[in-house]
Amino acid sequence: MLPVDEGRAYKLVADVAAMETGQNLSGVARRGRSGPWKGQGPDLKQLERCALTAFSRRGFESVGLRELAASVEIAPTLILYRYGSKLGLWKSIVDTLGERVDQACCAIKASYASQEPFPARASAALRHFVLLSIEIPELSPLFVGEMSQPGERQDYILGKVWSPFFDSILPMIEDAERYGNGDLGAPKFAAFTILSMIFAAQYMIPFIDQAVCTDQGDAVTRVLRPIERLLTLVQTDPADLDETRSERWQTVVCRTSRYSQA
Repeated sequence: MLPVDEGRAYKLVADVAAMETGQNLSGVARRGRSGPWKGQGPDLKQLERCALTAFSRRGFESVGLRELAASVEIAPTLILYRYGSKLGLWKSIVDTLGERVDQACCAIKASYASQEPFPARASAALRHFVLLSIEIPELSPLFVGEMSQPGERQDYILGKVWSPFFDSILPMIEDAERYGNGDLGAPKFAAFTILSMIFAAQYMIPFIDQAVCTDQGDAVTRVLRPIERLLTLVQTDPADLDETRSERWQTVVCRTSRYSQA
């Protein structure tokens, strides 16, 4: 974020307002202003909250500076002065998210360093990141949206969100091969799978609840359960697996027959 000179910033706003209305700065009668007066300052946190919501819902390209400025009643030029550009505002928001991600990842490492058995440690550790995705619901759609747009923004958010997450759960993935699942694949693939399971769950929960017409219970637990199964998957003998599939298929056939006869 650029250093702030309040006097210069508000002079810029006043000058632009005067040019847009065709008025003389020295005139007595002036048009009413919607922006803050000198000394009050814009609420940057409110601006960034509004921008985060807009970016996560509609994507970077579809959001304009004028609408963001209007949402907090300041001039667009003040956003440019503070952040340099729309990309600068976006990066400032991602920096703030990155700080929260770093905190969650530190908590992951601390929880995983406990003396609890592997499944309990893994679940307790990942709970911190699941809670973060719930506390900041915009994080999931923002990240998922940028994954489809290769370029500077994608690289930036990967560095702020993906890299610290991967570093924090790498020991967990390595232990999973010894304690349960020996077929997770490459560590980065496994870590991205887990991150995707967390983000996709948060992204889709409102639609899932609406589709099944009911709340599916504790949000953290329902996200963690499939991840726990993934990490602690016990390898099954193929013959046993085929037998299990056969038994399930017979059950489905029996149920179908009952319905058709009714």
